[in-house]
Order: sequence, then C-alpha cells, then structure tokens
Amino acid sequence: MITHSPDDALAISDQCAFIDDGEIQVFGETHALLTQPTHAGLKRYLGMETSSE
Repeated sequence: MITHSPDDALAISDQCAFIDDGEIQVFGETHALLTQPTHAGLKRYLGMETSSE
C-alpha cells in the first residue's frame, strides 16, 4: 500500500519505507520511523527538521 499520510501508516502497518526521488531512503518499524526519525529527509517531511540547512 502507498500512502502519504503518516497517521494512516501508523494505523495499518507494522513496517514502512520512506521513498524520496524514486529510491527507498529508509525502511523499518513504522512507529519508530515516524516518531523518532533519523533520516533528514523524513524529518523534513514530518515537519520535525528545525535547521534551515
């Protein structure tokens, strides 16, 4: 399944992938990826990036 909704991903999946520019950037347990992201692009997507790099 493909979704652009983090809420939907949390509700229905155990694992997920973050795809950027047509490539999987990170894959893992949904809750961990969405609540404690380590990938800069995923942080930006989720609105968690605080730096203006």
